[in-house]
Amino acid sequence: MSYSFEDLEVGDTIKKALARAKITNTGHLLEKCAKPKGRAEKAAISGLEAETLLQLTRAADLLRVRNVGIESMRLLQAAGVETVKALQKQDVATLMQKLSETNGRPKSRLIDRLPGPKLVAGWVEGAKSLPIVVVC
Repeated sequence: MSYSFEDLEVGDTIKKALARAKITNTGHLLEKCAKPKGRAEKAAISGLEAETLLQLTRAADLLRVRNVGIESMRLLQAAGVETVKALQKQDVATLMQKLSETNGRPKSRLIDRLPGPKLVAGWVEGAKSLPIVVVC
């Protein structure tokens, strides 16, 4: 599933830069920026840093996993799980602990309700069924 950049809540400057590079959604982003050469080409066209494109591409990568939405992707990334490849390697219990610690206290929570172990296990298994597409 592809997401729009409005869904990702990127700023207007980044949206316009991506549009210059003919990248209109997360699917296009993965297709064009999964490899360093593609990121370098699109960085030159868009005026964005290759590192910015890599961060956006990593977010799009996690969104490929079934039942990982934008809030879940943000929580995973905040917990240090930035790509499908990293998610594939996670132990569910350890990841649950990381997510809980990362989500923090009530006033600073990233999400209102933590995902349960069954959902997190589904993410890990789902990630294992996906090909690795993002190359750093």
